[in-house]
Amino acid sequence: MPGPVISLQPDLRPLIRSLEKHGRSVRRAAAEEVVETAMNLLADTVRVTPVNTGRARSGWHVSSNPDSHWTPDEGGSFPDEAQIIQREQVRAAGHQGLSLYLINNVDYIVSLECGRSRQAPAGMVRSALEELRVRLVSR
Repeated sequence: MPGPVISLQPDLRPLIRSLEKHGRSVRRAAAEEVVETAMNLLADTVRVTPVNTGRARSGWHVSSNPDSHWTPDEGGSFPDEAQIIQREQVRAAGHQGLSLYLINNVDYIVSLECGRSRQAPAGMVRSALEELRVRLVSR
């Protein structure tokens, strides 16, 4: 007759709860990093955007929707750099995902990016991305 059977069935529920909690923490930290990186890129891009009327600079915004079609009104006064950053920080604050898009739908933004203005002959996004890359590599 065989001896007693020993059953090893560890209770994995505490481990599973711990992993789920850690996963939420990692997702939250990653989402915060996405927002911080997007805001840094936005700030650098706004800073180097050529200014005539201020409309192109004011047109920069961050969105979780890559198809965002928002543009600033034509004419009138436009917010300064600090006001733009503050506006977008409020928009991005509640963002939970891992993708944010830097968007500008002003009709002439592509020609400015391609160097049409002597104020930013190297473009705005390309310059800002290079600054961001250097900062991220040096971390």
